[in-house]
Amino acid sequence: MNEKQEYLARLEKAYYSGALKVREDNQWIEFQSAKDMRIAISDLKRELAGNNPRRRKIISSNGY
Repeated sequence: MNEKQEYLARLEKAYYSGALKVREDNQWIEFQSAKDMRIAISDLKRELAGNNPRRRKIISSNGY
């Protein structure tokens, strides 16, 4: 397991236990909310999967 996977495991464990602080090496990382932590988990999962966020092009028409 690499460092990012281990960090993801710690984030998920903290998230599901209700904690907002996670230890990373010699420092503590404290999230402002569970939502912020959930976003960090999602971003890290996407990064580990190799998926980059895609930009969506929105096309609208007046119906004609």
